[in-house]
Amino acid sequence: MAVTVANIREPDRLINLEFLVDTGFTGYLTLPPDRISQIDLPKLGESQVVLADGVQNRIEAYAGLVSWLGENRRVPIIELDSEPLLGMAFVWGNRLTVEGWEGGIVVIENVDHTR
Repeated sequence: MAVTVANIREPDRLINLEFLVDTGFTGYLTLPPDRISQIDLPKLGESQVVLADGVQNRIEAYAGLVSWLGENRRVPIIELDSEPLLGMAFVWGNRLTVEGWEGGIVVIENVDHTR
């Protein structure tokens, strides 16, 4: 899933990256340190997280501007030295469709919750 992430103070400093959707991650996004430095995201401070292996860690959090389903949103971004991850905070309230094979399509779309 491609997502554009920008510096909240300098929106022209941006990157467009492919993210892995991680349904076990309850936050918004993770980015590796080199990508955070590339667009010079401002620090928010440290965040306590529990990693997939159950280990608790304190990890740096940053503020980013993300273009998401047609609108720009300010979100916290967690620094993690891995592939960029998109978490359930973005998916929540939308429809997630996944083709369950390598190279399968992942679609996240707005849905009408009033029906």
